[in-house]
Amino acid sequence: MTSATKGFSRWLKGAGWFNITAAAPLMIPVLSEDYLHMLSWINDLLGLGGLPYQSTIHPIHALLINTAGADLVLVGLLVLYAAQAPLQRRWVVIWNGIFRTLFIGVVGYYVCWENALPLFLAFALADLVIVIGFGYFLTQVKSTPIKSPS
Repeated sequence: MTSATKGFSRWLKGAGWFNITAAAPLMIPVLSEDYLHMLSWINDLLGLGGLPYQSTIHPIHALLINTAGADLVLVGLLVLYAAQAPLQRRWVVIWNGIFRTLFIGVVGYYVCWENALPLFLAFALADLVIVIGFGYFLTQVKSTPIKSPS
């Protein structure tokens, strides 16, 4: 494994663990409410503005939040899977980068036009840094030949 491939693997592990740790509280019914209230409290503490988080009124909203949390943890696990063989599993990284970029746009929309908590821009910024890292490492390993296992 070249140094670029090792760096790529470490970057992927960091991105995967970021997803898992940031989203795991969202997949647990009671904890997701506390987590969202905590993020709202931090947002208020920093004086960032936006509408404060209010508890979900309908159970289907809570179900969708918990499902999104579980999906994001699964995405984190998929990125950790890609980290084990980053050259052979580049497709995971490319698709993850595409969807992280879409997420950045969705966060921007909600913060700018729906008055969502600006603190969520920190998650979007983290994803932007991750996507830039993906691009950097993909260009570094692009010319690296893939050795077949023997």
